[in-house]
Parts: sequence; C-alpha cells; structure tokens
Amino acid sequence: MCNIESGINLIKRELLTKYPIRGGYGKSFEDAIEFDIQAASKFVELEHNLVRFLGANIHKMYRVNKQHLKKHEDKIYDILHVAEIDSYREKFVTEIYFNITDCWNRKNKKN
Repeated sequence: MCNIESGINLIKRELLTKYPIRGGYGKSFEDAIEFDIQAASKFVELEHNLVRFLGANIHKMYRVNKQHLKKHEDKIYDILHVAEIDSYREKFVTEIYFNITDCWNRKNKKN
C-alpha cells in the first residue's frame, strides 16, 4: 500500500481527535498502529474507518476483507487484511497491524 505513511501522518496531524492513534505505520508487529485508551470502546470501528481513509487518501477504495487477532510478545494485535476494490473485483493490497493491547484489556477487564 503506497503512501500509508502519508495517510497516517495526515490522520495524526489533522484528525487526531477522531482517530486517537500513536505508534508506527502498521507494517509489522514492531511498527504497529496503536489507539489511545480512550478509543477502547470503538477501536474496531476506527480500524475500518482508518483503512477507508487511507484508501481515499490515494484515490482508491480499500476495505477489510478479513482480520484476525494474534498474540505476539505478550501484546495483542488485530491484523487487518486490506483489499482494493476495482471494477467489482478485489485484490489483496497489504496487512495493517494494530497493537490493541490496551484497548483489549480495558474492554475485557473484569469488574
């Protein structure tokens, strides 16, 4: 996915209140995008919105065609498989890694 860094930088600069993100650019476990704890109740929705925004940033239509959780080095990641939709067909573009440890722990915290 070309220009993912420019899209993430734009979100961090212009849309931080709607997309409370920090961390990297989502290319790997080590470079994962993280949501601030305030996004705990809606992090999945924000992930999908972010994917659509990244596609729109480069005038393409992106959507998540699957996602899965993975534990790596005591952290929880949501890995989104992103496809580009073009002329009624989908083609795989990339995976985007989100470190959701804080949000997951807060959402699943037992009272």
